[in-house]
Amino acid sequence: MVVKFILFLTRIAAYFFYPEKELIGMKRLETNKPLLVCANHGNAFIDAMLIMAFSKRKYHVLVRSDVFTAKWSNWLLQKWQLIPVYRLRDGIGQLDKNKEIFDKCIKIFEDNGAIIVFPEANCFLEKKLRKIHKGSARLAFQAEESANFKLGLSIVGVGINYERMRLFGGKIWLSVSNPFGIAHLKNNYQLDKNEALLEVTKQIETDIKLNMVELANAKQEYLWERVLAWTKTSKSFKYAMTVAENIRLETEELQDVLKSAVHQFENKLRKIGINRKWLMQHQAISQSKLGLLVFLRLIYLVFLFPIFLLGLLFHAIPFYLPLAVATAIFKKDREYDASINITGSVVLLLFLYIIYAFIIYAYLPSIILVGFALLTLLLSGIVAFHYRRNWIALTSAIHYWKLKKIEKTELTAQLNLIAEELAQF
Repeated sequence: MVVKFILFLTRIAAYFFYPEKELIGMKRLETNKPLLVCANHGNAFIDAMLIMAFSKRKYHVLVRSDVFTAKWSNWLLQKWQLIPVYRLRDGIGQLDKNKEIFDKCIKIFEDNGAIIVFPEANCFLEKKLRKIHKGSARLAFQAEESANFKLGLSIVGVGINYERMRLFGGKIWLSVSNPFGIAHLKNNYQLDKNEALLEVTKQIETDIKLNMVELANAKQEYLWERVLAWTKTSKSFKYAMTVAENIRLETEELQDVLKSAVHQFENKLRKIGINRKWLMQHQAISQSKLGLLVFLRLIYLVFLFPIFLLGLLFHAIPFYLPLAVATAIFKKDREYDASINITGSVVLLLFLYIIYAFIIYAYLPSIILVGFALLTLLLSGIVAFHYRRNWIALTSAIHYWKLKKIEKTELTAQLNLIAEELAQF
């Protein structure tokens, strides 16, 4: 029950962190048979949480053993249906513990359960599938072997894709491959275990690759994100994959030139205080209409300011603290930013609302009034979240309004030129 409630909160948090999502083939996970889910791993523990949040099945997740070091975390993570797996880097003496872990996984499969694994066995903030290890295939074969290859285990590849991994905004795509079984490989496995393991590992790799955006380096990732941000085309998964393919095929020289142009232009906008999204939407607006827009938005923000202050006062801690903690603790491991931000916000928000409920009840001893007060606080938090966007739009309009006509013309020309170049992808 607790896990379901946390997943429900995670869904809500994911909506604010990633307001757009596209779920492709998720029904392939909705079986009542044993299932091994193999996914790419670029965004720490939020990867597994997204699969768990947007699927109806109950999952166990294999994670690296070093997160189970403390007794309290060991207890909590196992309640959260996480299972430690030991790698060579954890010490050769630890590998023997994997037999007990595999036995536990086999029992889960025998009960028609589902397990999520990350066969790369590591996590980095990049849009690239790293080397796939044979552990997933080995687990699948051992499970089938224990049931004389009559278990009916299915393996499915999942591509977890983020428009922007660690920052607010952007879209997520979860894409699921067709499941495949390994019972038909019984003879192959008995004749040559290593060859059978390689065959299944290769199939897992192929399935994940077909369902994820892959880019060679940070420069290509930067361009990919800018193409999606600057173009007005619907951000379907097919479109995102096509953009990635086109960028990979382009010359290094053009990639360098375009990245430099985009970077310089965005820095220019940042210095003069204009938001790019706002400029793309309002570049052709007349001076009189711009003045009216500034006036109306200013009235709107003044009217909502008290509600904004209320929302900021009661939600600043869960909104800002997790990212500050992630930035301070994981200075080099940026892949933890989104995970700590989302889960930290969920936990802190839940904890604070419990405190708020007790405080309100002390002054208003009525469950109905407490519920109404908490709902009011929640709505004020949503207003505060959107208030910031409107404030950015207002300041952008003011800074644009102050520019000379020739500066506006030059800015618009540069914007359209870069947008046209990015649209070629």
